[in-house]
Amino acid sequence: VYTTHKSRQFRRDILLATIVQQRNSQKAVNHRVSVFVTFYRQTPSSYSKKQTEEAEIGLITPVTRPDTDNYLKALLDALSGLAYTDDKLITDIYSRKRYSIRPRIECEICDFENFRELVLADLSS
Repeated sequence: VYTTHKSRQFRRDILLATIVQQRNSQKAVNHRVSVFVTFYRQTPSSYSKKQTEEAEIGLITPVTRPDTDNYLKALLDALSGLAYTDDKLITDIYSRKRYSIRPRIECEICDFENFRELVLADLSS
């Protein structure tokens, strides 16, 4: 499979962030887990102030490439062996793509039992 330079850089960035985060955390888990992730893309500079505000609260969402599933695949592959021993342990995924003036990835890996609470809290907000 051919991997672009941007894709390799994305995986390296994830790896670096995971290593930094894990210094104060535990080792990779070896039980079923659920993943709750939001990919925040840069809000377009062409947006008006009103559009930027609407994008920040999720009323305007990115419908551009890269696709959410491409982001997700790269993230989950990069975390395999670091956050969990194998990505086959992931049983549930809640993923979304949003705009923000602060581009970032927020990823929470939790026990299967806590996943429902996270999703319901997000859906009710």
